[in-house]
Amino acid sequence: MMTLIELEDTKNGAKGRTHPKAATRIFQLLGHLAEIPLLQAQITQDASLIPPQDELQAFAHDVTIPCFFDAIELAQNSGATSIADDLGTLEDFFKDLEIAKLGDPSRHKDFKTLGAQEWARLWPCNEALKPILGGHFTN
Repeated sequence: MMTLIELEDTKNGAKGRTHPKAATRIFQLLGHLAEIPLLQAQITQDASLIPPQDELQAFAHDVTIPCFFDAIELAQNSGATSIADDLGTLEDFFKDLEIAKLGDPSRHKDFKTLGAQEWARLWPCNEALKPILGGHFTN
């Protein structure tokens, strides 16, 4: 779906006016995916439930990284080459995810990929919307 939105925006000259770029949505999606092994520890706020480093690395190797390459392949096969360009290199993409997960907006200037850069521009808007939407988005 993200690829189709990107293709339509490009075809119509909208360039992200109607939706965030596909690379930004993929950046968010893979950021959430990368945190799946940490969910129980986050929900219970119990650091003892954080999986060992080798399990976290195995999850990244077996799940998160292949999803990154799947996103690039889907984009290239559909002709939405801007998505692959905006995602950047594997190293830059995952470094940007690491910076985003640190939760320090002063580090957003260090983002290398266009998907992360747009996410950083939208982040303050999303934060401002949370109180308006009620208790659905509490930390």
